[in-house]
Amino acid sequence: MRVKSVVCIVVVGMSSLTANSGCSQNSTPPAVAPAAGPAGVAAPTPLGGQVIGQIGLGELTGHTYTHQHFKLSVTIPDEWYIQKKSEVEQMTQAGSAMVQDPNTKAAAQAAQQRTLPLVSAFRHPPGTPGPFNSSMIVMAENVGFLPGLKQGQDYLQLIQKSMSGMAIKYEFDPIETGLKIGSLPADRLRAHTQIGAQKVHQEYYAARSGDYFLVVILSYSEEPDLKTLRALLESMKAG
Repeated sequence: MRVKSVVCIVVVGMSSLTANSGCSQNSTPPAVAPAAGPAGVAAPTPLGGQVIGQIGLGELTGHTYTHQHFKLSVTIPDEWYIQKKSEVEQMTQAGSAMVQDPNTKAAAQAAQQRTLPLVSAFRHPPGTPGPFNSSMIVMAENVGFLPGLKQGQDYLQLIQKSMSGMAIKYEFDPIETGLKIGSLPADRLRAHTQIGAQKVHQEYYAARSGDYFLVVILSYSEEPDLKTLRALLESMKAG
């Protein structure tokens, strides 16, 4: 079931919209509850548990994140907020709590072990009251067991299928090809949804890098924010 390989990425993208009270001036972030294991024992699945030992977490120096395996370098503006790994995991758990289908929830928990958050940055600290809080999230998923996923558009088709089954209702533009993440060939999926009274947009970029897909998620509501986010993307080095 190839679509299950992208569920964690989708949950993180969804939670970046809803686990942040900046989504609307009257909203509040959902409570984060640990995933329950057998007999109600809390057993949250660590993000990237299967791959951290293989490729490492990368390194954040100031506001510049680097990862040797992907030859990745991204510099976040000084005034932006960069999440800690524990905060990304809490955000992911909040997103998982919104997934009602038990099979999808189980698939998301399994995918967490091979999905590694690299850097997650918001214009303002999550929870800041005000307009929608634009963000850039960079992740990687090990898909070495799925050799048929060769191009970004293959991966994004699975992203779209998975998003279509979530509680949040999205509209999609056709997948665009011929883009880049650093020097890696990449494709893009644009998704649109309504959060309260506000129209919110996301751009998913995907590029194959060895056994991994490198994924960048841009979330915004206003065109000036999109320009800023795309400038960040264009400044990234990878591959």
